[in-house]
Amino acid sequence: MPEHVYRALVLSVVKHDYLPNAVASHPRFQLVAVADDPDCPDWTHERNQLFADQHGIPYRRDVEAALPDCDLVVVSPEAERHCDLAQRAARAGKHIVVEKPMALNIQQAEEMVAAADKNGVKLIAGHTQSFSPHIRLMRQIVNSGRIGKL
Repeated sequence: MPEHVYRALVLSVVKHDYLPNAVASHPRFQLVAVADDPDCPDWTHERNQLFADQHGIPYRRDVEAALPDCDLVVVSPEAERHCDLAQRAARAGKHIVVEKPMALNIQQAEEMVAAADKNGVKLIAGHTQSFSPHIRLMRQIVNSGRIGKL
């Protein structure tokens, strides 16, 4: 068991769940909740709730109220919302892992970086899939020798 496990809040999971699932599968991270804004369309809340249920974590319809209960956020909504959610997390002093594409344009990317710098938090844009479930399974199969020596 790792010495320290970081509590990760997923900020929306409507685009897809690759990044939040990758974070969830890493031994140093624990998903604690999914959060989104209350005025999102119903389909957004349904998708967020489904992901929360699959991981046995709560879904909160209030981003700001959920932010104090985590060490970092995983930003995984539609790309149009990355900048806003990342900046709000930075202002709350939370480290940020944001789904790719990082932003819609250079100005948004610069705003995200500036918010992280100003608030003394780390910002990771994009991600490695090293801990994604499909990559971990592939590694197990290769290491087991089932497909022969590579």
